[in-house]
Amino acid sequence: MLPLVKECSTISASKNKLLIIAGGFETRTMAWLSNLDDAVMFEDAVICKYEPEKESKYLKVLELVKKHTKQEPSKLNYNRFEPTIFESKLRKLFSNINKYDDIYVDITVMSKLLIMIVINELRKYKNNLHIIYSEPVRWGPSEEEYKEAMSKRKNGGVICLSSVGVGDIVRTPALSSVVMQKNPVVLVAGLSFNEQIVNILVNDINPEKLFLINQGCQRDLWREDAIEKIHQSILDEYGYQKDVVSKYLLIEYDKVFEFLVKLYKRFWLTNRIILSPTGYKMHAVSFALMKILCPDIHIEYPTPESYLFDGYSDDEIKSIYELEFTDFEKCLSDLYEQYKLGG
Repeated sequence: MLPLVKECSTISASKNKLLIIAGGFETRTMAWLSNLDDAVMFEDAVICKYEPEKESKYLKVLELVKKHTKQEPSKLNYNRFEPTIFESKLRKLFSNINKYDDIYVDITVMSKLLIMIVINELRKYKNNLHIIYSEPVRWGPSEEEYKEAMSKRKNGGVICLSSVGVGDIVRTPALSSVVMQKNPVVLVAGLSFNEQIVNILVNDINPEKLFLINQGCQRDLWREDAIEKIHQSILDEYGYQKDVVSKYLLIEYDKVFEFLVKLYKRFWLTNRIILSPTGYKMHAVSFALMKILCPDIHIEYPTPESYLFDGYSDDEIKSIYELEFTDFEKCLSDLYEQYKLGG
């Protein structure tokens, strides 16, 4: 039932299309749009502008979007520390969402929580939803930067090689749940090169069981081992769980979804289930699908204080991927039945 990840080479010929995109600090935010023909392809567009704003390609993205859109793009501010206002405004903007034949959501530079908010608000969309993601040839940090950081760690430092610290653990009304609040918690989170993200989550939630998803990367296998070593103290703490860490490639969002389904069926009657989409952005799509299908799941997201702009990702693009959900609302219904999530 889940669509396969494919290379994005064409765009729907339908007349009424909506584009949703964000203006982040990475150049690859413009990769997909830059590859499209110069013709006007979208009826409308929504651009998510990050707040508090630091370095950003927002104005360049806006200029590019205007070339492809008939109407003036809608601009929505997204405060990553207070996303509830954005969630509410987006819901109003989507009040007549089924007028569009196709919706394209470019998640390339979206916050993982932003991805979940957008997909969740599209859960009643009855037509074709396209998820676009541009993968860089290289991500930071380099192996040399990692080794240097690990050598300094002996003096009490922490590893923050993709982002810095955690500003706050954020939640929104639509992604929250009060079900099973008094029960022990099962926490599922993604690993990254910022060790504080999972550390703060675990310290705040104190889960009975912890499941972590590592970022599989066949091009740079050292990254997989490095990310686990960064989180060794947590792995030692929960080491009695043989399956505490699972590893999935960026495009294996379907396998991530099936992994989450298995955990849900195992624990939903006895535990409060909390998901935190802190790994790959494509995996955040799987988290969003699970939240829609299982409203009792609760979402918590530790928002980094800031990001390390230099060397975060390469300007050169390896692949541009697309997920196409034909009749998104029906697809969700079919997934619910296929995986027997009703019990």
